[in-house]
Amino acid sequence: LGSRVPRPGFAWCRAWARVRVRVRVGVCRTSRSKGVPCVASDHQGSTSPPPLSTMASPNVIWSVISKNNSYVQRRNGRTRRSGAVALSGERGNPMNKHTFKMSGLANKQVFGLDEDAKTITFYVKTGNGKSPRNEFEEVALNKGFKAGAKAIKAATGKVYKRRDIEAALLTRFALAHRAASVQAGGRTKGVQKQGRSE
Repeated sequence: LGSRVPRPGFAWCRAWARVRVRVRVGVCRTSRSKGVPCVASDHQGSTSPPPLSTMASPNVIWSVISKNNSYVQRRNGRTRRSGAVALSGERGNPMNKHTFKMSGLANKQVFGLDEDAKTITFYVKTGNGKSPRNEFEEVALNKGFKAGAKAIKAATGKVYKRRDIEAALLTRFALAHRAASVQAGGRTKGVQKQGRSE
């Protein structure tokens, strides 16, 4: 009847079975030699499946969610010829574009801004996918524009994390800070000139 074909996901099941091995007094039970310390893992002794970011690489996650997911909103059809635009509303997407670069679901290092009527919050994904409440670490940017921009640069470009979206974060922060200043009465809206000035 030919060679046997292994079932899909068989290698993953074996790897997940090793991860679920419980640890006693810091000694790994899977090791043949006694007294060998076990490597620490976030999912040792856990019966729940690991978060999506630890199960697969960002490229694999993007290949699954790129065509469609609950956050995608498409405008003007579905082709480039009709001028289609794909937007995404998940947290961690600074420009709300449905691209791999800006995705807050596929990337492991996620940064973003939340604008409120009073405050602007800068958040960083900590990687704790078990509890959504503690998944992001938030910092309020309420000490002025220069201090807020400095905090964003210190968390991204200066520590070599996501330099590709640093400009997008600074642009969004500048627009949000200007809108908050206008709403507070500290700055007036700019008047857009139309036509040639004589």
